[in-house]
Amino acid sequence: MPANKNQHYVPQFYQRRFSDDGKNVGVYIVDQLKAIPCAPIKSQASADYFYTSDTDKPENVEKVFSEIEGIAKKILQRLDANPRAPQSKEECFYLYVFTILQLGRTLSLQYKIHAIW
Repeated sequence: MPANKNQHYVPQFYQRRFSDDGKNVGVYIVDQLKAIPCAPIKSQASADYFYTSDTDKPENVEKVFSEIEGIAKKILQRLDANPRAPQSKEECFYLYVFTILQLGRTLSLQYKIHAIW
């Protein structure tokens, strides 16, 4: 498989926060009304070339998301260890950026936005 073909719109590190074993997560398929108690994270909330076509350079988009996700992951891990830890303005900013990016790359929201246009 080409590098960065399978692009996650919900980061794998974030999905692991809801996993018992760090590899699988419970999934609910809304349009089928079907619950799957244990599905591999690596294939959830992702699609081939979600951000770009295979002729574009998906590694550029993935690189930017990866950098922001890495920072957010560290901040969230620190908050897990000490929920009352004070946050710097920079940390608040990165969590805000991470949240806004998640909102914009959520599959259902994108379909709603496209439906409006």
